[in-house]
Amino acid sequence: KPSKPPPRDRRVSADEVAILMDKAGLDMRRVSCRVVHALRFAIETAMRAGEIVNMDWDDVDLEGRVAHLPKTKNGYSRYVPLSKSAIDLLEELPGREGKCFNLGSDQLSAMFRKVRLAAIMRT
Repeated sequence: KPSKPPPRDRRVSADEVAILMDKAGLDMRRVSCRVVHALRFAIETAMRAGEIVNMDWDDVDLEGRVAHLPKTKNGYSRYVPLSKSAIDLLEELPGREGKCFNLGSDQLSAMFRKVRLAAIMRT
């Protein structure tokens, strides 16, 4: 059985997020932009990547500032309170039907690695 990976011991910095945002651009129609937007949303809400990509607009109450996650990693549903910043991030997304971020898990992972590599090459 493989050994467990070491625990993460740091958070992404504001400067790192700014560099990623610069590389991804501002056009929410682009996958790279939505991926970095999802990262910012994850930082704000502490939601897992799978929870974010599976979040449906029908489960988001913008006025009540809460997202209902009908199925989480542990198999239970839960409610996630949404800060003003989290609401602002959601309101920047195009459309109000289907999946909020319009990303698949594999797409999120692959595109994040691509944007991260482009940001690293920039410095």
